[in-house]
Amino acid sequence: MSGPPLPPITVLVLAGGAARRMGGSKADLRIGARTLLEHALALAAGVSRHTLLLPGQRPLTPPDGVPVVADWGAGDNGPLGALAAGLAAAPTEWVLLLPCDMPFMSVAVVEVLRCRAAVTDRRVVAFRTRGGLEPFAGLYHQALTPAVLSLLESGRRSLKGLLDGQDVETIDANELLPLDPGLRFLHNVNTPGDLEAARAEE
Repeated sequence: MSGPPLPPITVLVLAGGAARRMGGSKADLRIGARTLLEHALALAAGVSRHTLLLPGQRPLTPPDGVPVVADWGAGDNGPLGALAAGLAAAPTEWVLLLPCDMPFMSVAVVEVLRCRAAVTDRRVVAFRTRGGLEPFAGLYHQALTPAVLSLLESGRRSLKGLLDGQDVETIDANELLPLDPGLRFLHNVNTPGDLEAARAEE
């Protein structure tokens, strides 16, 4: 017997991080034949018909056919500002928050998230790791918009702060060990050392 239909999603590709430890934008850094941004966009195309690029304050020339959305508000409101803008612009109820510095995210991992979203009435689906909830590579429902805007309007920008105030549908990351034995999908490229390690894994 087949399960409930998987909800359509919009992928919010985040490319506006300050990347201070990397010394600048990560989007153009290469792993294999692709840049980090190209890795993220390729994944987005594999899981959804809808992709939005959120470059924040960075000047970024978008690939053909990929809509660009400005973050919420003036100045740098971080990934929470990107989420607010993406929720408002998305044509689907669910959005996947995908930073461009997670090059090993896969279609199979996203399908796990979508399967859980299909059977929950909660408004966030996120992975739980030994360090707590992972706010990135999670699914967020448009019904969260008032809570996101309330945080931003009060001057707070933390995604973890948003999750702390929600009843989150959690997936233990260890459940994905059969799909991804090293849980590489959780790896961020934050430093030059991370970049070299990712290139070696690739």
